[in-house]
Amino acid sequence: MAKVNMEDWFNGLDEDTKEPQAFGFDDGVTEATLTDVSLFESKNSTWSAVQFEFTDKDGATDNGYRVSISKKKVDGNRVPVKMWQRNVFQLMQPLILSDKNYKAVLDLDTINQGNSAVVEALQILVDKLVVRIDKTTPEKEDSFAEYKFLKVENQADQAITLDEDDGLPY
Repeated sequence: MAKVNMEDWFNGLDEDTKEPQAFGFDDGVTEATLTDVSLFESKNSTWSAVQFEFTDKDGATDNGYRVSISKKKVDGNRVPVKMWQRNVFQLMQPLILSDKNYKAVLDLDTINQGNSAVVEALQILVDKLVVRIDKTTPEKEDSFAEYKFLKVENQADQAITLDEDDGLPY
């Protein structure tokens, strides 16, 4: 996230200036570290999701990436298999694109136990998982930002280290 010179920004403010992001990362590619995983619970309904918080090198945080792996909708109906499969893909993608060995942190049994079990299992990756995020905010006001994860290159250069007793099977 680039530092903004407010005086230059203010002087250039005109009818073509795009509204800046108030929270989270700016649109575009950001490299960041997972700094928190928590259970997000909606205040307006009975659904929950795994919420990821990422922090970039400048200290900016973004916690807008949420994935629910629940097999039931709020109304009690089952989530279609293809939708659930997509949700599992979205859960696993940041792990695999960061370091293919991180896939071992979650197994299908844990995922089948639900969002709370996944949050607990992912705690081991806090402050270790490094990601590259391509964030896009839709023009529509009530739309959610889209997060596309990109492969992290030069993993050896990032000095990702895990303790011997971290519980990972490698």
